[in-house]
Amino acid sequence: MKKSLEQVGIDLASGKFDIDILMTGKPKSVRDKLQVLISIIVEAEKTVGMIREGALYERLETEYDIQKMEASNLLNQLIKDGMIYSPRPGYFKKT
Repeated sequence: MKKSLEQVGIDLASGKFDIDILMTGKPKSVRDKLQVLISIIVEAEKTVGMIREGALYERLETEYDIQKMEASNLLNQLIKDGMIYSPRPGYFKKT
């Protein structure tokens, strides 16, 4: 049984066993990054209403060391999950 859990419950980013993969389908490291993205978008909405894509990528890279390619994948995942949307090209808002 331990071998089976190790095969399906390993977080590839950290190399450690992560029960969240089994329970939610996403490793904790990914869930944390998705939460960072959402919090940045919500924070920007309070001041300017929405966030520009370039500004989001820049902030993720400088403050959280999340590269543009990974950030793009995370954004697409949030859009697919219905958590954020693009009110106009190049901008994002939380639903």
